[in-house]
Amino acid sequence: MAKSKQSAGLGFAVIIALVVVAGATVAITQDWKTGQNSLVEGLKAQTGDPEAQYRKAISLLNQHGVIGADRQATEWLEKAAGGGHVPAMLKLGDIRNAGSSEADGDAAVAWYDKAAKAGNIEAMRKLGIAYAIGRGRNEPAPDKALPLFETAARAGDDEAKLHLGRMLVTTKRVDEGVTWLTRAGETGQVRAWYVLGDMYYQARNVKKDQERAFGYFARGAEGGEVEAQLLYSFMFLTGRSTKADKAEAYKWLLIADESKSQKTRSAMAYLEPRLSPAEMAEGKKRADAWKAANPRKVPKPAGS
Repeated sequence: MAKSKQSAGLGFAVIIALVVVAGATVAITQDWKTGQNSLVEGLKAQTGDPEAQYRKAISLLNQHGVIGADRQATEWLEKAAGGGHVPAMLKLGDIRNAGSSEADGDAAVAWYDKAAKAGNIEAMRKLGIAYAIGRGRNEPAPDKALPLFETAARAGDDEAKLHLGRMLVTTKRVDEGVTWLTRAGETGQVRAWYVLGDMYYQARNVKKDQERAFGYFARGAEGGEVEAQLLYSFMFLTGRSTKADKAEAYKWLLIADESKSQKTRSAMAYLEPRLSPAEMAEGKKRADAWKAANPRKVPKPAGS
């Protein structure tokens, strides 16, 4: 009897130990950032849950430098997309769009098309860009791109507003284009101010108007747009639509040169020999003050 009781107690202890070990495993596999459990997520993915498959793919894509992770991620994304998961379709489009081959372009268009037809606004905009530039084996097709940009823009996609505005101006629907470019600029697409400024500065499908150009370049420059800063600087240097101010020209060129682009480097090589030490010192003082007040708008080098 005592032996039987001892055996039962031992069995109970083993069960308790197993429960503790299992609990420890669950705790170890719990992601403290997302609160998701990798074992549970893995089981869901294996049993065909598209959302779990998508999350597993994203987790693999975040494992930078792990051999085979990208390939596995793509496989999981394809499974999720096959199950109707629209963000997975979009992600597959992005992955293929990052490639440079014609086949990559064709695949990107196909995935963006699937996601767009499922109602994804970002996919509509990206498909519009692909059609506009002729990605893959496609020739540039603005007639296909325009309705996609318009649908995405009307749905609130700010970048689509920029692309729509540019395309409308190019197709001579200038008033509509200016309206959409203005909306894009007002919702944070500072590139739109440069596009508008350049349009009036160069008289692209509109009458030349340097005062309007100056105003648009000002908004773009203050928003951190490098091309706008370059032309804003040039207008201060030459006194076009404003009083000539070499220190102000140098200020904006110094700010733009934070991008380390070839254009800003060339402009700097031209401007600096034409400045007095006092103008350079004043320009640097103004640039430093602007950068301190607007740290998020300071241009960054390409690829950083």
